[in-house]
Amino acid sequence: MKSAYSAVTLAAALLLLTTPSACKGETPVRISFTGDIIMHIPVKTAAAQNNKKDTTLKTSLNNNGFDHLFEPLKSRLKKSDILMGNLEFPVAPPYTSKPRIFNCPPQVLQSLKDTGFTMVTLANNHMLDQGTRGVAATINHVEKAGLQFIGVHRNEALARRGLVVKKQGIRIGFLAYTGVSNYPIPRSRSFHINWFYHKKKVLKDIEEIKKRCDYLILTVHTGVEYALKPQKRDTALMKAYAEAGVDLIIGHHPHIIQPVEKITCKDGRSAYIFYSLGNFISNQSSTHPLPARGLATSTRDSILVTCLLKKDNMRIIPEFEVTPILTRNTRDRRTWKRTIQTWTIDDFKASLKKSPDLTQKNYRVKKTLKGLAKRTAALYHIINGAGSYKEITIKAETEKAAN
Repeated sequence: MKSAYSAVTLAAALLLLTTPSACKGETPVRISFTGDIIMHIPVKTAAAQNNKKDTTLKTSLNNNGFDHLFEPLKSRLKKSDILMGNLEFPVAPPYTSKPRIFNCPPQVLQSLKDTGFTMVTLANNHMLDQGTRGVAATINHVEKAGLQFIGVHRNEALARRGLVVKKQGIRIGFLAYTGVSNYPIPRSRSFHINWFYHKKKVLKDIEEIKKRCDYLILTVHTGVEYALKPQKRDTALMKAYAEAGVDLIIGHHPHIIQPVEKITCKDGRSAYIFYSLGNFISNQSSTHPLPARGLATSTRDSILVTCLLKKDNMRIIPEFEVTPILTRNTRDRRTWKRTIQTWTIDDFKASLKKSPDLTQKNYRVKKTLKGLAKRTAALYHIINGAGSYKEITIKAETEKAAN
């Protein structure tokens, strides 16, 4: 009996050691977030000018050129288990747009999927740019592309239910809301847009989804455009939602990067708020000085936030990687061909250092490298504005930023 008992005990111990919740060496779930994806007319033009055609089949080899926009980041983005961005434009026939009234052909959605995106939030101030039919068309196109979506759905119950995605034994919940709209949000039988300031409804949504998930993420589209800090009423509401059960809040809309804040909730949880990730891709170009002398941020600066989740018995342990990215926006003076692409700052630095112009002490290349160092320094200043946290690692060359 004793030997049989020992064998059972040993087998149970081995089973416990190999269960995902107890494995310290388990690979964490990687959930990444980008900022605003804005298809301004020049961005769509850049895609069209870089379209690669199969002349035999008369089809595009790179989703009508939209792949070109994201190509420098594709290998990095593909590493994520879940990748979400803010789709700040409708996809609705006839797919044409005007300045500040957005729209885009559906090939952009397949490009996002091929780049690594698995999910988008539709709750933002431009979702009604093509009217109520445009919202319904966008939902249909996003579904057809195989992308999950939150914040807007065909009815209120579906929109407020959110999504729960299970990865490596961890149930991850997602909710999305907007607090800004360019138009009155209509009552519609074909869609519902979640509103951030409906506090009772949001608290109810949090209560319901918490029954189905282990870690809850809320994305919100709100704030003041180009403001360096969030509004007090928004921070107060976000903290109230964190107290109710939200573990991570990701913000969009200001178009520039805002600080990160860690909240210690009354139940002992730590919640994290990334108030604004800036623009993932756009044609904006304004610069905004920081209080720190000589530093500034711009609408071409952004961050890729990656949340790494591990399960240790019953506890979910998050860590964060923040990768500085930028939008490169150039035009060839001879051909007038436009190039708009997203890059990590470090990858762009590396590409410049390989340039033969650098060995010739090219002034323009050196000036660009110096400017990139200042952008990195500005990012550190913004991210650490509300405090430096050991759980958040900024993935950038800090020694260059200090020079």
